[in-house]
Amino acid sequence: MKTVFYSLFCLFALPLSASANEALIIGVYDNCTAEASTIVLEPGQLDPMRADSIVAQAEAAGSGLSFDKALPLKIASLESNGIKNIEVKKYGNCGVARHGKYVEAIATYCSGQLTSAELFVDGAVYLRRSGSKMVLDTFKSEVREKLQEIGIFDDPRVSVNNLSDCQQNTSS
Repeated sequence: MKTVFYSLFCLFALPLSASANEALIIGVYDNCTAEASTIVLEPGQLDPMRADSIVAQAEAAGSGLSFDKALPLKIASLESNGIKNIEVKKYGNCGVARHGKYVEAIATYCSGQLTSAELFVDGAVYLRRSGSKMVLDTFKSEVREKLQEIGIFDDPRVSVNNLSDCQQNTSS
């Protein structure tokens, strides 16, 4: 919580670099969880009542959703109200050591071909894929997306197994 308050303090100490028709959407994270967000319009670009209305509509558009899921809705609301340039800033790092999860992806190769891949979160299988037409980069992209859905924004540790006896492993 200390990180949230410190980040909010820093936000108000930062000068806004927005110009006419610009908005800044700010998300503050603590332990990989969005704790607070706010929308700031360029002061003086609109009538204060109109500016408050635009901000309220954008906030309401993302009401009840996590910051990342609400972000496209907030942006769409701002754009529909004539705000052309929208900047998004996220404060508060989300590092591997701080999210409290041990995350590892294991890719298994047989005769130079990727045959299976698994994602483990705290030792439990979270995602498993297998097949003869797998591509490691595709799996890694899917892993990143799945991890972000549960609040983990860093890449997992990746281990590779090269099997010398493919038949014995596939039959067991």
